Amino acid sequence: MAPPTTIMLHVALGGKNDECLLFYDNMLQRQVPFDVIGLSYYPKWHCTLEDFGTI
Repeated sequence: MAPPTTIMLHVALGGKNDECLLFYDNMLQRQVPFDVIGLSYYPKWHCTLEDFGTI
């Protein structure tokens, strides 16, 4: 018997807190099933690691 599949809901908006919250809040509201959050962060496009302290 195969192990259960883990469902990841991914968005590539790691440095954009408001957009991430909007996305995941909408997925929860629509009852989209998922087990883990996948969140990509690209400092070239999002922000520096130091900027995370101010987000």
